[in-house]
This record gives sequence, structure tokens and C-alpha cells, in this order.
Amino acid sequence: MTASNDLDVAGALQAVPLFATLAPHELDSLLAVARIRVFGRSDLVFREGDPSVSCFVVVSGEVDVTTGGRKGTPVQVRRLGATDLFGELGVLLGRNRTASVAAARPATLLEVPAEEFRRVVTANPLALEQVSRLLAARLISTTRGDRTSNTPRVLMVTGEAKVPGRSLVAASLAALLHEITDRTAVWVELFGDGDGRPEAVSLEAIAADPSSVPSGPTGWAGGTRRLEVATGRTGTEDIAALLAEAVDKLRTNFTFVIVDVPGNVTLSSESAAQIGDAVVHVSHRSSLPPAPKTARRLLVLNQRDDRTRPVPINTNEPFVLRRDPALAELTAAAAAEHVLRNRKRPSPTTRSLDRLARTILGTTVGVALGGGAAFGLAHVGVLEALDEHRIPVDMIVGCSMGSIVATAYGAGIPTDEMHEVAERIGRSPRTLLSLLDPNPTRPGVLSGRRLQQTFNPLLGSIETFDDLAVPCRTVAADIESGERVCIGSGRLEDAFRASSSIPMLIAPWLHDGHILVDGAMVDPVPAEVTREMGADLAIAVNVVPHLHKGVTTIVSRAMRGISNVNPLAAMSRSRGMPGYVDTAMNTIQALQHELGHFKAASADVRINPNLADVTWIEFYKAPLIIERGREGAEESLPAIRRVLAERLAAALPDD
Repeated sequence: MTASNDLDVAGALQAVPLFATLAPHELDSLLAVARIRVFGRSDLVFREGDPSVSCFVVVSGEVDVTTGGRKGTPVQVRRLGATDLFGELGVLLGRNRTASVAAARPATLLEVPAEEFRRVVTANPLALEQVSRLLAARLISTTRGDRTSNTPRVLMVTGEAKVPGRSLVAASLAALLHEITDRTAVWVELFGDGDGRPEAVSLEAIAADPSSVPSGPTGWAGGTRRLEVATGRTGTEDIAALLAEAVDKLRTNFTFVIVDVPGNVTLSSESAAQIGDAVVHVSHRSSLPPAPKTARRLLVLNQRDDRTRPVPINTNEPFVLRRDPALAELTAAAAAEHVLRNRKRPSPTTRSLDRLARTILGTTVGVALGGGAAFGLAHVGVLEALDEHRIPVDMIVGCSMGSIVATAYGAGIPTDEMHEVAERIGRSPRTLLSLLDPNPTRPGVLSGRRLQQTFNPLLGSIETFDDLAVPCRTVAADIESGERVCIGSGRLEDAFRASSSIPMLIAPWLHDGHILVDGAMVDPVPAEVTREMGADLAIAVNVVPHLHKGVTTIVSRAMRGISNVNPLAAMSRSRGMPGYVDTAMNTIQALQHELGHFKAASADVRINPNLADVTWIEFYKAPLIIERGREGAEESLPAIRRVLAERLAAALPDD
């Protein structure tokens, strides 16, 4: 199709720095041969290795430039928008395409044939100078390894019929994305004909002139824009086309555009996927038909709908909204403000919405807590520090003692309450005695029942993975196969009991056909599991210190005291030797320390509290151990903040 009079093609060409150097007659010669090309989302413009037969100008929409498609997973190197020129260097240098280009969203491109482009540009000294600058800029960008953003910026929020919560999700996303990034965001509330919204702006007005959108300061949700928009038409194709145009215009003024699509606005799932970079779908069903390939879909389950069945909370998605009395009577706008105000001590619903926003930004955080008996109390201090310093913990996984703390955090127990319970357990002179439940029939000195009873108070009233506030898993080891087994369903006390079955000391646990022992035997700091759960960044906490000579336990001292007065010990030359328990536990500690460092290597940040002067049995030193955990986390805060800032910067476009 040749250049159309419906588009300002000349204006699009003149907005390109390279073409701005051309004389009017040179522009006219390009316009005479140029043609308009329209691409839907994911449509291929050209492939890496193809002949360079033309170059393109983006008139509207966006395209993604990727490389490496023939060698494996393509890597995105740039995202281009209106007035950007691409494919020109291959044309000028006479080389095949060095990258693939596809529409990131519906795009209108102006294609200029190679022969005419070369003839005009090579005859113009100013144009050649501009090409030299372009080459230098590309070289610098490649050398620095500059990254591009493919963060979803247009989010279509849809919902099942009669399922509440769609507008709450849309409003909260707009407010949270603005709060987290300090970039502009707009919540677009769509209304069909006859909804009686006198303040609403029409789709036609926004599509024709974005200045029709109200501007200036807004008092809602920390300065987030709220915009009521009337469709003004009832035809599906008309609404989709107008909405696509309006969204295109809004993107010039807002970093994030969140479109709230009500059920009475006729818009197919395919159309929503074409318009948005991602579709957030609110449903009562955890199993949905396949999503359109053109856009990412994120599933939100709203348990306010009686049809929603419980699901184990053990992975990033789906995002579950609990029945929250604080939000029940609020409008969507008021609920979003409530979510913002309560991020410091969040409800399960607020946590899910917060995690959804960070999923969109690619900045979710998973924390892996290692094993270590009494050392593991340091995890309470680590989590306390992270919460106080507003470091998000979106997913958590634990091993052995870390599994007990992880399930407590996953249950939504505030860290100050965990701190209080841990100190109370540690102060009790009967804590160690309460763990002693001799077991004459199973392969272990202790049965482990009292272990569950002792640490159950850390879980509060939460019993199963279905009731968690934060996605959580525990890690155990199959004693028959040696494989790592992740537990993410069933009763929480069973999950941490299986993960804490110290070989020969506490009897193994039978779970789902596996005979399980302490997960520290295979993965003492399970950082990789946080990635499997969907975390973008991983923080690994290894609390087990290196063995230090002279640091003894109460068991060691008692056994040596007995040995000193035991004549048989003198005769067998075993006086001064460690006892059975110390030998076993020191062996496990040495293994956990070294293997834990190795397993934590995949994490973005590692936290190692200084517990060299503490032993595995000293639960009565809970205040000291928790404080050491806090200190270790605070020492790592600069590294954590740096990694988060780098990830967020990479996720955001250059506005």
C-alpha cells in the first residue's frame, strides 16, 4: 500500500533526525516510493539474516529488536517507538539484517526501499554526518551493555462475569506502580453507553486529542491519575480500534496505563491482548483456557467469590485476594488508597497486590533461609530487619530450622510477634527437654512429635499452605534417592517437621511416597528454589558458621565431665573425645556451612550473620542470635538496595 493521506507521513519522516537533514525535494523522492505497513502484536517485520531490502520509520506503536534467534532464546536489545528509524545501517552497509524486529504492540511503519534510501542519503553530506553519529552511539551502547525495557506499560484488567475485585485490582496497580517507580500512572475506568458518567471523557476525544485528558495535580493515591472514559459506541470492532488509538495517545503522557475493562464493554480477550502489553484477569477459576500468544496474562483469584476454591500458596502466581474486612465496604479508589497506606504492615490481600505490581516490574524478591538448629533463630532477626527497612519479601523458602521460620513468615505472622515467640521458647528452661521424645521403634533417637509441638506457636492459627499470606515452600531430602524434595501443600507443621528430620537424631518423615530427612543434607540454603517459585531476585541466608575450636556445647561439657570421672574412658583412651551427639552435629555443621555457601552462590545477595561464638543447641541465647541475624541483614542492605535499584532501572523506559 502506498503512503496514505490519512497519516502525516511527511511529518513522521521529518521527525527522524537523519531525515531532518534532507532538502524538501529529497524528502519528496522518498515519500513517492515509501509505503505504509501495518503490523499486529508479535507480527514479524524482518528476521535476522534476511537481505536488507528496506528501512523503516515507526509512525505509531512499538517494535522490539532482538538478536540470537537462530542460536537459542532471542535476546531483546532495543524497543523502538514513534519516529524511530531502524534497518538503515544494513541498507547503507550492504549487509544482511543483524537483528530480528517484531511488533511489540500494534504498529504502523513507513517502509522506504533500500535503493532510493541509499541514493538520497549518500548524496547529502549532512545526512552522512548524522549516520556517523548514529554508528558511534550504537557502538557506545553496545560496549556499555545498555539494556532495554520490555516492562508491560499498558495493562488491561479484565474479569469473569460477576466476580468482584476487577476495579480494585486496576486501581491498586496504578497506585502501586506509581508509588514503587515514582513514574506517572493512570487508571482508566471504562464505561459503556448509558452508565451515566457526566464527568467521563469519551474515547473519541482522547483518540483525537490527548490534551482532552485532565492535567494538573491530583490528590488521589499519592498523585496517581484517575480517568473516567466513556466508550460512546457499542460495536466490538469500533471499541477495540478506538481504545487502541486512545491508549497510544495516553502512553505519550503516562509511563503506565491501566485500563479497567468492565463486563458491559464488549471487548474480546484477543482484542485486549492486542491493545495491552499484559492482561491481568480476575477470576474464580485457577484453570483458564490458554492465553492469547500476543500478550502475557497474569491470573488473580478473588476469594470473595464463593466459587473460588482454595489453592496452595507456594508460587508467585496466581495472586490470591483474601476476604479482607478492611476493604469490604470501600470503593475501588478508596481501597487502593488503603492498600498504599498499609504496605508497612500488609494484609494478605495487600501483599498479593504488591507482589503483582513487582511481578510486572520484574523486581520480585525471594528469600532462602538455611538450616542450623539454634542458629536458625537468626532468620527471625534477618526478616525483622528486611521488613523494617521496606525490603520486599515476596516468596520464601526454608530448610530445617529455616523452614520453621519460613512457614511462620509465610503464614503472615508479623516479625515482631515471631521475635517474641522465639525468645519465649528460648527462655523456657524446658525447651530442650521438651524436644526429647525417645523413639524406640523408628530410625531416629527422637520421634520429632515434640519438635512440632514446641514450634507450632510460631504459626499462629494458620494450619495449611492454602491459608498462607506469602508463597512458601520447605525443602527436605529423600533418604532413599538423595533428591531434593520441595513441599508446598498440606499441613505446615508436617512440612517443617519433614524438613527438620536430622538423620539418626530425629526420625524420618513419610510424605507423598518419600522418606524425608533434613533438607540440609542436599540443599542447606535453597536459593534456586526461589527462582523456581518465580522470584526475579534471590536473597540467601546462611546462618551456620564455620566450626571454631574451643567453642563447645552444653552437651560436650556434660559428656566430658562424665568422661573425666569414668575409669573406663581412661582405659579406652577416649577421655576428652567428643560424644556421639557432638560428633554427629559437628559433622553436619561443617557440611552445612560449606555446602550452604556453594548453594547460596546463585543468589543475588548473601547474608551471613556472625554466629561463630554460638552453638547449635543454645536456643536459650535467642535474643543474642536474633540480634546477630538483624546485624547481618543490615550489613547487607546496601547490596540489596543496589541490586533492586539496578533491576528497577532496567525495567523502566527512558521517559
